[in-house]
Amino acid sequence: MYDDGYVRMQVLNDLNERATDMEKKLVMLDDVFPADFMVELRAAQDAYLQTVGRGITGEAAQLWPPPPQDFWSSLEGQYNLSESTIGGYQVAFSLWFWQIECPEGFICWFPAFGDTIFLGQSSFVFYTIEIYIAP
Repeated sequence: MYDDGYVRMQVLNDLNERATDMEKKLVMLDDVFPADFMVELRAAQDAYLQTVGRGITGEAAQLWPPPPQDFWSSLEGQYNLSESTIGGYQVAFSLWFWQIECPEGFICWFPAFGDTIFLGQSSFVFYTIEIYIAP
């Protein structure tokens, strides 16, 4: 949970693995949220994943270009945003596109995603579920 009142779960968006990988995170919430909410959340996830197909489409719901003098030259955008109320909670499903330049002479990695290592310019898509529970 974050101080802004959201529970956020994110996995690397591999078409064949994203539902399985997200389910591993949802299991951790089974003891936190009511059972009927979790059933509805999983059904909403299945419906969302049916609509997004192979990846990001259309215009970004939010797009953050790199700040001036950004050492990492990153670009981040939220796509395929789907928001709804499930069991009294505001829930958002989305895919995040992230393009980043790992500076020359550095080895960059994502510790939270199996220590994925990248060099040079790389692009990643993440599948994210956000649940607003109020601060």
